[in-house]
Amino acid sequence: MYLGDKIKQAMYEAGIKTRKHLAELMGCHASEVSFWMTGRRGMSLENRKKMAKILNKPEDYLLELEDNVNKPHPELELI
Repeated sequence: MYLGDKIKQAMYEAGIKTRKHLAELMGCHASEVSFWMTGRRGMSLENRKKMAKILNKPEDYLLELEDNVNKPHPELELI
């Protein structure tokens, strides 16, 4: 599963409807969240842990290493 897909699914489950809302909770800009979701930028360990906490997921939820974790998903529809 792509990182963006994991974030999108976790946002849905947490009732967070927009990247802007997630960004406000993270204390960053919505564009930064977009970059993470599309794989344009890597996400620091600190931000992954912070996001996992906000999304009510275990700390390692966004840390799982996969071949495609930082590559953009071609069909990812941004929230």
